[in-house]
Amino acid sequence: LGSALNLAGNLTVTNGSLRSSGANTLTMAGTTQSITISTTSGGSILGTDNSPGNDLTLAIASGSTTTLTGDVSSSSDDDKKFFNVTVNSGGTLALSRGILCKYGTFTVNGTLQINSNGYLQSTPTAGSAIKPTYGSLSLLKYNSATTYGRGIEWSATSGTGYPNNVQVSNNTTLNVRNGSDVARQIDGNLIVDSGSTLSLEGMTIASPTDTGLTVVGNVVNNGTITLATSTERLKCVDFSNNTGAITTLSSNAGGDLELTGSLIDNATFNSNNRAVFFTGSGVQEVSGTGTFKIDYIVSNKASGSILMLTNLMVEGPNGGNAITLTNSSDILNLNGSSLTLGKANVASTISGNGFILGSSASSMSILGTGAFGTLRFDQTTPGTTNALNN
Repeated sequence: LGSALNLAGNLTVTNGSLRSSGANTLTMAGTTQSITISTTSGGSILGTDNSPGNDLTLAIASGSTTTLTGDVSSSSDDDKKFFNVTVNSGGTLALSRGILCKYGTFTVNGTLQINSNGYLQSTPTAGSAIKPTYGSLSLLKYNSATTYGRGIEWSATSGTGYPNNVQVSNNTTLNVRNGSDVARQIDGNLIVDSGSTLSLEGMTIASPTDTGLTVVGNVVNNGTITLATSTERLKCVDFSNNTGAITTLSSNAGGDLELTGSLIDNATFNSNNRAVFFTGSGVQEVSGTGTFKIDYIVSNKASGSILMLTNLMVEGPNGGNAITLTNSSDILNLNGSSLTLGKANVASTISGNGFILGSSASSMSILGTGAFGTLRFDQTTPGTTNALNN
């Protein structure tokens, strides 16, 4: 390119290389577009290195969905590189083969979508690959319809490689660990679509870290979330387990769910002898269809309460503290619901200095063997907050 170019159609490179004679920008400014590189016939995009002053920027305009595709997928491709890559708000860069950003900046304010055979190049022939910098409304979308191992697109907890919103779509299984036992975080929301899976399976991080994945925003599960054999928690604000979804906590100690917000359960929730931790500072609601069944609950709140909008069963199937209300500030508000604690023929207990807030419409059942421990009822309004209907 000898100057900037706004392209409304498609770009195909079948032979020779596309380069820039200076610091020029190729802007994909149409709607549904493609950039096709036929490497086997000698085509390439060499938007940096290779010739003096060759600094080519790829920009995806608002309204454009541009797919980078071609006939080669390799983790060491060096034939599709740009000095800068910019995905503007409202634009989508869909990768159906790899892309390399080298030396400049990789800015995502729209959607970066990874399709089958797509990836971000991490090992160029020389120099280093640039990781994306994500804007506050950006989306990293895994869309490969295969099992995909998280890469440099999501490799940090701040700065470059630190995504905002993440979505798993199109029957994709996202392996978050991908061989690296490092705590991961996103700065926005996590959405798992129907048919897709997010897996923390096998993640084990050295003490004192106990959280494998922190979602600064909310988790919306319409597909499958599995901690399977992880020893690390999943932490978020609100957690929604929607109709048809499956959430499975780990079979190993430590693979729990921690919430600072509310929990909505309208699907399958396999607690696997793990706990839900409530650690927010405000009211944390628990709602959904039917009775919410969880093996263990730990409340460790500085203020506020856990507000039941559905019936609750906390069994403690392996014994020990079925429910822990850690501090005097921890309040479980039954709110007219029924609470079942313990499991038949199992010795489990309640622990902590927190309180149960009852009402004339609330009820409680205690199952199991041996002494269950001390039940403390809220005394704010005697005869009301310390009352049960049974």
